[in-house]
Amino acid sequence: MEIGISDDEDELLDDSGIGDRAVDGMKNILQVVKNLAKGQRHMVREIESTKAMVMELLAMQRESITSGKKAEPDILPSARHGHVLIGIDGYRYDISREDLSDAFEKSKSRQDYCLKLLDKLFTRQELSASNYNGGKVNVGTGNEDDPKQVVNKEKLRDSIKFRAIMGQTVKDFGDFKTEKEKLDLRNAINGKCRKSKTR
Repeated sequence: MEIGISDDEDELLDDSGIGDRAVDGMKNILQVVKNLAKGQRHMVREIESTKAMVMELLAMQRESITSGKKAEPDILPSARHGHVLIGIDGYRYDISREDLSDAFEKSKSRQDYCLKLLDKLFTRQELSASNYNGGKVNVGTGNEDDPKQVVNKEKLRDSIKFRAIMGQTVKDFGDFKTEKEKLDLRNAINGKCRKSKTR
């Protein structure tokens, strides 16, 4: 809505007998109000634009927090050409930069990343002979070619390679926040170890 002095208002002020100075003063006041209204509309547009930008940034931040994934892996250089060190202090392991990049780029979650790194650093034989907690487990389907038996599995979680993988996973994707996330990961690792049985 435009604020200004119409011709009728101008004529009314002139006919009112108020002095020219008073009329000019009233016109000036009306012009100031009009300018303020224009400025206010501009400010409202700027505020709305800023609000939209803030909402977009918050959405991006929420998405980043939800996935936890960083823009690139957090690594240290290795003495070997084309290799990097993954993990955390005390639990570092050497991996090719190519293998790490491949696992990182193909992963959408912490669990995904951890499982892909297991494939990169452990052989099928190592995974087949292990599980998360180790110890005696029943294996085999009971079929003629796959009899049921009890075997002693290696404790994967105590190995330096595994601890380096877990450290790297937390560095690149953030920590496992709930017990359910941790249990799901443990189950996924044990499933991977079972499926790695050498054929």
